Amino acid sequence: MKSVPPSLHFPITTILCAILLPLCSAWAAPFVVNKATLQPPRVAFSEVPNFTSLNGLAINGLTFTESIPMSFTASSAFGPPNTNNISGDRTVSGLGSIPTGYTLTVSLATPSLSFGFGFALQGTTSVANAVTVTLFNGATNLGSLVFAGAPDPTFTGGFAGFGNDTLFNSVQITFNQSFTGFSVDNVAARTTVPENGGTLLMLLASGGPLGLFALLRRRSI
Repeated sequence: MKSVPPSLHFPITTILCAILLPLCSAWAAPFVVNKATLQPPRVAFSEVPNFTSLNGLAINGLTFTESIPMSFTASSAFGPPNTNNISGDRTVSGLGSIPTGYTLTVSLATPSLSFGFGFALQGTTSVANAVTVTLFNGATNLGSLVFAGAPDPTFTGGFAGFGNDTLFNSVQITFNQSFTGFSVDNVAARTTVPENGGTLLMLLASGGPLGLFALLRRRSI
């Protein structure tokens, strides 16, 4: 097969850039990562005594900050009972309604590409928007994901696992305010590229669109 004429290199490269860069921007949005990818957890809340305030708590490179201090670490005797994603010690909110504007921020000492946690809400019904997570790299918002909750097996809950092709160093978590409380447990963070994505971005990062064009050109010769 004939090679691409040199006079066409620049136009083709320009076309590739125009096509691939918007695609890369789309791929940079957060995506769901399964629970197995994020095991074992980094924080199980058994590392600190019961009734330790969550606000300002730092464990294994993760620092928790509440916009409205209301949660504490506790044994399995408090909050929703054990679920498929909450076990033993966990952090639990108070028994009252989740305050308007409440946000739990987790800051990462080492920027990561994937993150996840088990959650349970004080209720037994399914809900489409149980938990919302927003990723940040410094002040840059990298996008959000919404996770549904379902009986797990009794109390509403699930596992919120997500990744991004761009490193992030903090995560903001909000909870559905129609419930009267929440629990969080088994928090995990990974610096490795999640298995769900990153292939095209890794290729572009290693050589950019010009590198991808060079690869395609070698295969056409």
